[in-house]
Amino acid sequence: MHPRIPLLSFALLPLLAPQGLAAVIRVPQDQPTIQAAVDAAGAGDEIVVAKGHWDAVLIAGKTSLVLRGKPGCEIVPSGPGNGIDVQSCTGVILERLEVRNAASSGIVITDSQDVLVSKCSIVNPGTACIAASTGSAVRIERNSLRGAAAQGVSLATSRSVVEKNDISDCQNDGVTVGGTFNVVRNNRVKGCNRGIAISGGPDNLLIENKVEDSLGDGISVFGASRNHVQGNRITRPGQAGITVSSADYTLVLGNVVLMAGANGIVVFNSDFARLLENRSSQAKQSGVLFSSADDGLAMDNLATSSKGDGFSTFGCDRCHLMQNRAVQSKGNGFDLSSGQDFFLVRNVAKKNKGQSLDLLTVSGVVQVDNRF
Repeated sequence: MHPRIPLLSFALLPLLAPQGLAAVIRVPQDQPTIQAAVDAAGAGDEIVVAKGHWDAVLIAGKTSLVLRGKPGCEIVPSGPGNGIDVQSCTGVILERLEVRNAASSGIVITDSQDVLVSKCSIVNPGTACIAASTGSAVRIERNSLRGAAAQGVSLATSRSVVEKNDISDCQNDGVTVGGTFNVVRNNRVKGCNRGIAISGGPDNLLIENKVEDSLGDGISVFGASRNHVQGNRITRPGQAGITVSSADYTLVLGNVVLMAGANGIVVFNSDFARLLENRSSQAKQSGVLFSSADDGLAMDNLATSSKGDGFSTFGCDRCHLMQNRAVQSKGNGFDLSSGQDFFLVRNVAKKNKGQSLDLLTVSGVVQVDNRF
């Protein structure tokens, strides 16, 4: 015979239930405003916001919080600040939210880690659509960012990702990167003052972005070392397709620049730059220009139909031009001016209106197997 086990009283069951389970807080059913829901939320909670117009919200000191909007959920700040402020948080997710006409930025993330902003729409903010600073591991993906009075994305964090966003009509840069070890990948940037800019931050990667119709440069790297610009496509920039300025050890690899308003790719005052396997077509000036840039390497690049020279250097020492092709330029194929100790190896110049190779006040030029 089995021993009899006493039944627990139903009154005791709530005491045995798991404690601290995540809650779903509905706005306005459970809390009247987004701010009230955030203030009431604990770690792991999810806030779901219904259709309607909602005021600005501050999320401070929260952990593992999800803020998600339903279709028609719009945050329209009534005051002078940002639409959504995330401060000193970890593991916050902002998803499917629309922020319109914020007087300052649409979303600001400060001193936070592991924050995701996904599938949001930010329209016509007074400064940036999304600004992140003094944090790490911020992920900004699949958002629509339009009409910023400053940047589409301003990133001054470390180890963050800006990916698959549609960014347009920003009065400053589509994306500005000022931190370290960040990745800007697979974004479409159209009609901004500059497309994507790295300013002062080392060890960042710009990869496989599409930049169209920028008023200035398509991609700019300034004052920062060891950055990679790889596999991007820049179409109809008002100025250069890619500019590297005061930025040593920059790698520019496998990019395509079409119809640049100035030079296709320009390296200025930057040493040890590496330009590999890029293509510039129909630049209004040179396809590739090195200026005051020592110890540079240009290898396996193609410059076609440039209105200036195919490849041009000015004031450079110890530059290597190897296996490049200059085709149908209206200027010279290769134009070297005011420098010394050049190595020209297996380059090709075809159908250029000027000279295949023009050397002006240069010395120490070594030529091997070129087809000029």
